[in-house]
Amino acid sequence: MNFLSKYRTKIGSMLLRSKLKSRNRELRAIGLNKAQSLGIVFDASDKKNHRLIKECLKSFPNTLSVNAIGYYPNSKMDNDYISDKSWYFFSSKECDFFFQPDSKYIEEFCNQKFDILLVIDTYYHFPIEWISSMSLAGFKAGKSGKYDKLLDFMIDVKENSVERLLHELTHYLGNLNC
Repeated sequence: MNFLSKYRTKIGSMLLRSKLKSRNRELRAIGLNKAQSLGIVFDASDKKNHRLIKECLKSFPNTLSVNAIGYYPNSKMDNDYISDKSWYFFSSKECDFFFQPDSKYIEEFCNQKFDILLVIDTYYHFPIEWISSMSLAGFKAGKSGKYDKLLDFMIDVKENSVERLLHELTHYLGNLNC
């Protein structure tokens, strides 16, 4: 990340912190077996991540309502990423100068009170942090590291793999008896 990008991200973080002061979220710990709605925010830069998440969702109950947002860090998205009513993809082109997502769909997603929000990002992307922070989800889970301040449940995954992260999250959230 070059100097200008770091500066823009830093200002974006300050703007995010000021917006968060007016957001009230009710923390509710809940396991996957009792959840009725699930939000997913993920790094869509690797097509494999999208495939792995779709495969993982097949193991969840059909009664679980799922909405997912994939962030593609380049300005030009591949044609493989097609949004529909439950999957939305956006690129850096849909972010403002300070990397804050600027989309009506993302605003609606953040205002949905999901039972669980999964943050599936093994690296770090500010737009994913922004969405995850602004989300009113009752319980937020993801990889330990850059997103620790906004997560309620963190998994420390030694290998930097989305597949391993998904496996660990589904295992522990599936066993969570809340």
